[in-house]
Amino acid sequence: WQEPDAGFGPDRFAPSARPRSKLEGLRGNVGWKVAQRDNRIHADARTSLMSSGLFMVGFLGALLGFCLGNGCYVTPTIALMSTSGTQSRSCERWRRLKCALLTYRLQYNDLNVPSRFVIPNSRDWAEDLWGMKLGSTVSGIRNKGSYSEYRAELEEMGFSFDSQRAVHGWEKVSRALLTYKSLHGDLLVPKDFLIPNSTDWAEDLCYMQLGVTVDSIRNKACWSTHRAELEEMGFSFDSQLIRHGWEKVKRALLRYKSLHEDLLVPNDFVIPNGHDWAEDLWGMQLGVTASHIRNKSSYSTFKPQLEEMGFS
Repeated sequence: WQEPDAGFGPDRFAPSARPRSKLEGLRGNVGWKVAQRDNRIHADARTSLMSSGLFMVGFLGALLGFCLGNGCYVTPTIALMSTSGTQSRSCERWRRLKCALLTYRLQYNDLNVPSRFVIPNSRDWAEDLWGMKLGSTVSGIRNKGSYSEYRAELEEMGFSFDSQRAVHGWEKVSRALLTYKSLHGDLLVPKDFLIPNSTDWAEDLCYMQLGVTVDSIRNKACWSTHRAELEEMGFSFDSQLIRHGWEKVKRALLRYKSLHEDLLVPNDFVIPNGHDWAEDLWGMQLGVTASHIRNKSSYSTFKPQLEEMGFS
């Protein structure tokens, strides 16, 4: 080792084959200082970049929270940051729905949830499900494609996407019709009839929209494969007969004949409100009914009685 005559800085102890001049020592010292300065600049730049990055993340987070809280439009770049949160909420909603469906199936042995069914505040249900409009949600699944990404799981648990068959299986419809007949003496179910929550009805039939189901049977050929069974229980596919039972039509025709001495009812004749007619007949479109009897074979099963009263 040979110490230079005049050198400062990191090179003053460096090995050398010859003595260094003062100029060379000065150059070495300057180079060392420049290197130190460059290192400090690079370190400061890295620190600045990290600080800027952290600031931007904080700023974007605050901006996203403000936008979501105030209903503002969120650009895709910012919205991307909320994806994980949205997915988490979606998974939580599905978890609650799945739990509700499984609980319903456990209690009712099916997933034919009435559209108005609301989960009661009961020990039979998890507390976080109380008040859930399960019927409305199920209707959305069948008719609006809600939760379509979980279709496989829904089918696996026995959920049916066929609205008529899903909501009311044939066995259920059959029991409902027979119960209605035992209570009302016929199967002329009004379209807006909803089975009440009553001891007269089996619990699993309560809230069933029997009127809508019956209308679908008559006008949309639902349950057509069970037509023989329907006719056997006294179900009529004649829409006119449903609107006005035979006894009502018969009274109206006889009253018309007593007032007009014939049964040539004009097509546009509507029974007026007045003392000449029974109040329950007011507003009845007797002309339309008579036209249907003549041209569309309505009330054809009562043809002998019609002929007997002079209807032709």
